[in-house]
Amino acid sequence: MDGLMTNTHKLSRRGLLRSCVVLAGGAGLAGLIGGCGPSQGASGSAKAISSSATATSADKPAAPPPVSAAPSTASRSGSLHKVSFGTVGANFNPFIAMDQGYFAEQGIELDLIRFDSGASMVAPLGTGQLDTGGGAISAGLWNAVARGVPVKLVADLGHTDATPPGFPQQELLVRKALFDDGSVKSATDIKGLKVGVPMAGTSVEYAMVKMLQKVGLTINDFDAIAVAPTDFAAAMSNGKVDAAFAIQQSATILVTEGIATHLMYDSEAAPENQSVALMFGPRFADSDLPVAFMTAYLEGIRTYNDAFRKKQPAAREKAIDAIIKYTGVKDRSVYEKQTWFVGIDPDGRLRPPSLQEQQEYFLSTGTQTSRVDIGQVVEPRYAEQAVARLGPYR
Repeated sequence: MDGLMTNTHKLSRRGLLRSCVVLAGGAGLAGLIGGCGPSQGASGSAKAISSSATATSADKPAAPPPVSAAPSTASRSGSLHKVSFGTVGANFNPFIAMDQGYFAEQGIELDLIRFDSGASMVAPLGTGQLDTGGGAISAGLWNAVARGVPVKLVADLGHTDATPPGFPQQELLVRKALFDDGSVKSATDIKGLKVGVPMAGTSVEYAMVKMLQKVGLTINDFDAIAVAPTDFAAAMSNGKVDAAFAIQQSATILVTEGIATHLMYDSEAAPENQSVALMFGPRFADSDLPVAFMTAYLEGIRTYNDAFRKKQPAAREKAIDAIIKYTGVKDRSVYEKQTWFVGIDPDGRLRPPSLQEQQEYFLSTGTQTSRVDIGQVVEPRYAEQAVARLGPYR
């Protein structure tokens, strides 16, 4: 753990807590690629996302941002209950469930609210201004919980999984020219290079450090540089960085355009790392909608698994249609060429041991200031009741 502490202290000294380093935070799935967030004017059961709803600080959420719809317990649209959902980047759920009409079947209409991080939606969740949302596991999340914000983690929204075909969250890439000329043959050879790294105090930073440990390196062995995810192609092309810990869809673009070459996945070093979770606020959790919401949510996740785990062509078509419809990357070929997607449990099961391991890491580095009782934050009963309705995924 001492080595992990040294790594994050170096990240902090270099000022890598800036929001431009958001390679973490969502799973490819919560990927915080600026261009991959829900698109303005997205059609379907969700209303357009209000830019005024974007929150600010990841570690110390500001006053709750305005929410464009009243909480579900006090709002209906026709025969549908309106539920506000906080989203960060390209979380592929609830978009699939929305597009397939699963929420409408359960009597729910989603109102998508865009945030800059999972931690920044915690305050409005706690006050009831936001019903539910999906965001990354981070020191900022645990710090908010420690301050008494009563959110619950209720289902998986993204985890690493080494089971074939493999479901990582990030990928270590190197400039193709360095790989082709033999300068870099494996992950150990990034020593001394300029490397784009994730934001400190996040699940992706934790996984990156585990990757480095696996190959006998620390962040002190290279020059860590902050690069926005959407700028990786330019940064690698002009030599600003030699390597990067990249998420989707930037990883696919870099490889398919011949700019970068794969070296390592985080699932090789941190399997079962719980990177993103679905969260409920207390007001929504106490309403009569959580099980109906979770039923639709899991139906969407199961379609996602049919598409990318089972590789069923019809399901893949549906999933990609929804992702294109509700996110900023509209080029279908990017998704068709995408070789990996984050793992999402089809029964919604979270990984508490991973949450605990990340907490110990955040505490050791000082990004998390107080210990929380993970068992009091994780609430599996809604997912369990939804699975009882749907039956186990097979």
